[in-house]
Formats: sequence, structure tokens, C-alpha cells
Amino acid sequence: MGKDYEEIASSLSKNLGDLHKQTAETTAGFGAMAKGALQDGTLSKKHKELIDLAIGVAAKYDGCIAFHTKALVELGVSREEVGETLGMCVYMGADQFTCMRRTLLLHLTSFLKRINFKHFK
Repeated sequence: MGKDYEEIASSLSKNLGDLHKQTAETTAGFGAMAKGALQDGTLSKKHKELIDLAIGVAAKYDGCIAFHTKALVELGVSREEVGETLGMCVYMGADQFTCMRRTLLLHLTSFLKRINFKHFK
């Protein structure tokens, strides 16, 4: 069974209430930052929420995924828009692995040469 993102968003919202009370000024500042960042501009609010969703997926943070998916539904996102965004997440994850693999192989080669390991090509 998959994760219940509606429940995750609901639970997180309830739990954040106490934190917001304890850190009112910080919360207000974060809210102002979010309001400014999410305003329609060159990028629409929906496109910005799609970016937020992609960052949540990359960070593997269920709370972000839940909140930004909910916001996207409210903004009328299509299944295709979410699908294309998730496709970019897959692509960027593969790209990250490809770059990391090259870096790791360079480090491994350097290390093996330093210890004079003869069986490595």
C-alpha cells in the first residue's frame, strides 16, 4: 500500500500549529517569504509549485510532496504536468548518478594507482 499523502498533509498541519505558536515571528517571516516566492511572475504559481514538488521528491520529504501536491490540485494541475515533472525528477536523479559514478571511478582509480594495485584496469 502506498503512502496516504492526504493524511500526511493533515497530520503535519495539525502538528505545525503548536510550533507556529512557539515561533510566531519566524513563522510570519516564512509565510511572507512563501507569499513572495509563490506569486505569479515570469513563472506562474502552478509552475513554481511544480518546482516545489520536484524538490520535495528529490529531497524525499513526504511533507513537501503532500503539501505541494495538494496546492497543485487546487491550482488545477493536470496529470500530464505532474507526470512530466516527475519525469524530470527521474532524469535528474539518473544524471546525478552518472556524474557521481564518474567522480567515484576517478577517485577509485587514483587510490588504486597510489597503492600500486596491479589488477585494476
